[in-house]
Amino acid sequence: MPAPSLAPATVGCIWNTMAAMASLRFHQFTDTHLYAAATGAMRGQPTLPSFVSALQQAAGFPAPTALLLTGDLVHDEPGGYAHFHTLLDASPVPVHLIPGNHDDPAALAAGFATPFLLGGSHRYSAGDNRWL
Repeated sequence: MPAPSLAPATVGCIWNTMAAMASLRFHQFTDTHLYAAATGAMRGQPTLPSFVSALQQAAGFPAPTALLLTGDLVHDEPGGYAHFHTLLDASPVPVHLIPGNHDDPAALAAGFATPFLLGGSHRYSAGDNRWL
C-alpha cells in the first residue's frame, strides 16, 4: 500500500504556518518563587538572585517576541510581585504572567499593567481545595 501524500495546497499551508511560527521567540521563566524580602530563599537557595541570573543569561540569546513567566511567580507572598516591577517594567516586549498555586491571582490582576499581561490558568487540587 503506498504512503498517503498531502496535496500541494496542504503542504503550502503547513509550510506557511511553520514559517510564521518560526518568527516567534519566547523566553520562559517558571517557578521563580519570589518572596517579599530580597533575601527570601527556598530550600536554601535565594530565589531573587537566581531569577536575576536567569534574566542575565537570557539576555545573551536573540531577543524574544515576549516573555512568559509561569507560576509559581511568588511563594505565598504577594509582596514578591514588586520584584517583577523592578526588573521588568521597562521590558520592550510583552510579559505574560500565568499564576500558579502559590500565587494570588487577585493581587496579580490588581497590580500589573503594560507591559504585563495576565492570563492562562493553573489547575490545583489538594483535599477540598480546588481551583482553576
